Amino acid sequence: MRLLFTLLITLISTISWEQDYHFSQIDRNAILYNPAATGTFNGYEQFSTSHRNQWLGAGTQFMTSLVSAEFTIGKGIRNEKSYLGLGILLLNDIGGDSRFGNKTAALNFSGVVPVTNQSQFSAGLQTAFTNRSADLSRVTFLSQWDGYGLDPSIPSGEENGMTNFNYLDASAGINYKYDQTQKKVIRENALSFETGLAFFHLNRPKLRYNSITTDRLKIKSVFNSKINYSFSINAAMEVSFLYAQQGPHRELVGGVFYKTRVVEGSKITKNKQDSYIGFGSYYQSSGVLIPAISLDYGNFKFGVSYDMLLTKLRNGYGGSLEFSCSWRSSKWSLFQR
Repeated sequence: MRLLFTLLITLISTISWEQDYHFSQIDRNAILYNPAATGTFNGYEQFSTSHRNQWLGAGTQFMTSLVSAEFTIGKGIRNEKSYLGLGILLLNDIGGDSRFGNKTAALNFSGVVPVTNQSQFSAGLQTAFTNRSADLSRVTFLSQWDGYGLDPSIPSGEENGMTNFNYLDASAGINYKYDQTQKKVIRENALSFETGLAFFHLNRPKLRYNSITTDRLKIKSVFNSKINYSFSINAAMEVSFLYAQQGPHRELVGGVFYKTRVVEGSKITKNKQDSYIGFGSYYQSSGVLIPAISLDYGNFKFGVSYDMLLTKLRNGYGGSLEFSCSWRSSKWSLFQR
């Protein structure tokens, strides 16, 4: 039984636990998918948070929470200067009866160089510290079957073979942004788009789940893009796309949103920002439809989405609920020059 248990842990760690965390709102966590996107938003500072409660009907909790802060150093008022971006990310991903998960603290650095008055190129690096842990004493085994059900008070005869461990991680990326809107979200016949490529786990950290396995985290490549086009002064369409590959695992997510302006910002003083509401959906290639609503009110952005599984797994796992919120500073900066 112990040999079977050890082989099972090894198999699970190789197939599932090497995969990274997941968010459905791919356009709301840019620096999570590419360190080069750090500081490329319209503004000077930005603070964001996201929370995902996955598989609500599974009978156990799988939750991912992210908090991030971005700062720009030396950014000009008209985006005419090269500047630096600094990002801080704190992530907690935990789930299952064993409470398996990882806690990550990451630091992003980016350099942003204007190409024209409407476009910019950036490159970025990320260094991260991660702790992975689990408590297998919370898991029940077949040996605890009492004839009617699993009784956790019955000794399982198994040892907690999961080793808590830490590792350092390194990632890098590039990003290009073109923006005709010039700090205005919706303008007539205006186009903006952003695209980037990033590589995570470049140093392939060792994963020491137990005393007999020393797997390495596979390199993950991420390509993402976002396009925004305004049909009129009050309506726009936004399309987002993300493709990620890590070893044999692939993820493809796309999103389409229709946005309508509900509050008009001041064009001269800029003391009042445009506000709009968006309706649309993301779709994941594994068979998940993700309807979502977004509200951008001045410098605040809110988003809520719900994953709807279209496969037979929906009967056992249910959907996933996700929230996002961010605030940016558009008029002042701690490091403006």
